Amino acid sequence: MQAAASQLEAAGAEQSLSGASALPDLYFRLNYERAGDRTEWLPGFAVSVPIFDRGQGVRAETRARANRARLELDRRLAAAGAEREATREAYLAAVASVRELEAHAIPQAMDIETMSEESYLNGKSNLGSMLVLRRESLLIRRDYLDRLLEAALRGVDVGLALGLWP
Repeated sequence: MQAAASQLEAAGAEQSLSGASALPDLYFRLNYERAGDRTEWLPGFAVSVPIFDRGQGVRAETRARANRARLELDRRLAAAGAEREATREAYLAAVASVRELEAHAIPQAMDIETMSEESYLNGKSNLGSMLVLRRESLLIRRDYLDRLLEAALRGVDVGLALGLWP
């Protein structure tokens, strides 16, 4: 982003410098003339009037370079804005997923695990069914932790996109 901004600044400086090529140049000169044994010094000045080469090509080139640099900076700014928005949306989706699991899946998994243990202790179910239900409960908790990690990583991505950290 900074490179595009500095290119735009350099192109603007070149463009303003190229505008000077359309102006007449002023030269101070000092001529001498020899006539026999005598030398005469003739001070003066000269003006070159840009009639044929007024620097149109150079000005058009620098104008095009400045426009290209401006477009590149605008493109990079738009891409950075889109990236910030996309990372923010991904973070919000990950947080919503975690909250959904916290609100519904985790409490239900805990209830099912508790009921299966009580059922096993009361002799109403066998050890295999209790262990299957416990495994399912642990898988739900693991999924919750994975989504929690994913939400944290998306939060870091948002911080990086916003420029909070180098």
